[in-house]
Amino acid sequence: MVFFMLNLKGIIQKWLFVENLIFYRTKKGLSQLELSGICDCAKSTISGIESRKNFPSFELLLKIQR
Repeated sequence: MVFFMLNLKGIIQKWLFVENLIFYRTKKGLSQLELSGICDCAKSTISGIESRKNFPSFELLLKIQR
C-alpha cells in the first residue's frame, strides 16, 4: 500500500509539472519551438514532455526553470 501511495504521489507531481509548464509557457507567449530554442533541446522533446510521453532530465529541468 505504501508503494502505491508513493507511486501515486510521483504521478501527481509529474502531472502538475506538465500542467505548470504548459501554463507558464503559454503565459509568456512562447511556442514549443521557442522554448526548445531557449532550453537548447529539440521541439519534439518539449512536445513529448507536454504530452506526458517523456519526463525531462535533471539538466533540462534546470534549463526550463530559468
